[in-house]
Parts: sequence; C-alpha cells; structure tokens
Amino acid sequence: MLGPMVDAVAPKTSTQSDAHGALNQGFASLLRLSAAVTATGYSAQRFRSLRMTGVFLGLSGVISVAAVARLGAADVGDIVALRVLAYSCWLYGGLGVWALLSPQALSQQPSQFAELRGQKLDTPLVRTIGFSRRLVLGMLVASWPGLLTALVVSPTMGTVGHRAALLVVATLYLASLGIILGALGAFSSLAVPRAPRTFALLLVLGPFLLSFAAEDIPSIIGIYAWGLGQMIEWGALS
Repeated sequence: MLGPMVDAVAPKTSTQSDAHGALNQGFASLLRLSAAVTATGYSAQRFRSLRMTGVFLGLSGVISVAAVARLGAADVGDIVALRVLAYSCWLYGGLGVWALLSPQALSQQPSQFAELRGQKLDTPLVRTIGFSRRLVLGMLVASWPGLLTALVVSPTMGTVGHRAALLVVATLYLASLGIILGALGAFSSLAVPRAPRTFALLLVLGPFLLSFAAEDIPSIIGIYAWGLGQMIEWGALS
C-alpha cells in the first residue's frame, strides 16, 4: 500500500529539488555577470588606489580604538570607530561610484564577450548588483576592523551587547548606502551613457544643495548624515 504513496511523493520532491537547484544556479550566474560588468573598473588604477586607502582606513580604525582603550577611554571606542566609518562610507560612496563610472570602467569588452555566449550584461539589475557589491565590500573592509576592535575592548558585558547591536546597525547602514549608490550608478550608466559621472553627481548633490533652500527636500547625503548622527548618539550611550 505504501508503494503508490511513495511514488506520488517522489516526483514532487524531485521537482522541488530541481527548482531549488535552478534558483541557485540562476543566482550564481547573476553574481558572475555582475562581477564581469564591473571587472574593468575594479582593476583600474584609481579603484586599486581606493581599495588600498580602504585597507589603511581599516588599520587606522584598529589603531585608533586600541589607542583610546590603552589611554583608559575604552568607553568612547565605538565613537572613534564610527568616525572611521563616516570617512570610509563617503570615500567609497563618492570616489567608488566615480571610478566605476569612468570611461575605462564602462568599456564594452565584458559585455561583448558575454553576448557571444548568449548573455547580456547591460541590464539595470546586473549593473546594480555589480556596482553595489564593489561598494559595500569596500565600505565593510574599511569600517568593520574599527567596529570589531571597539567590541573587543568593551569595558563591560553590557557594553558588549550594545556594541554588537551597533555593529549590526552599522552594517545595515553601509549595505543600504552601497545598494542605493550602486543603483544610482547603474541608472546613470544606462540612462546617460555619454556622461554618467556628471549625471550621478547631479543626482546626489542636486537635492542636497536644494535642501538648504527647502528643508523638506530629501537627499541621500542628508538622510545618511542624519543616520550617522543617530548612531553616534546611540554609541555615546554605551
């Protein structure tokens, strides 16, 4: 009696497994395409220099937090780490997008190679994932060392929990900023291919400058500056 039941369940299980495998394969393919579309920009001299600057920022975060802890001020270590985070996110946010939208970075060689294989790179989704991935990873490399050091030198267990939560919030902060700037860069590269950097600059700075005349106008800079201020105030409570 169990035979027909097993036979009836087996195809469903097999179908679910095939669907899951196809989903994973599609996601992996999407990641490969997004890496290919930004490979030229990522290996460009300007972006290589930016990556090295990010590494030095990460080291400076560790040294700065360790120094204040050594001087008996471990309770302000998270504030120091958040200052490094501020430098890193805007360094990668501004200079990273600028480098990824350079003429060299947007060369069509990877796109042509992919098209020969029946794939297309010039889509908003692929470019957004590619740009965002480069930006978010760079921000995290520059910011995490200082935040993790602040967590390690926490003077009390209560502070450990507070700073662990702050680390999670800071990671979400950087990830959201990287995704937004990645989407903005992808949109600029596809909407205005002849001047994507100028267009992206206008999209970022335009609302921010207008906000001085009308405070109700939202801007990426204004929103994330406010968010950073909130994190610093929260860090001061530890």
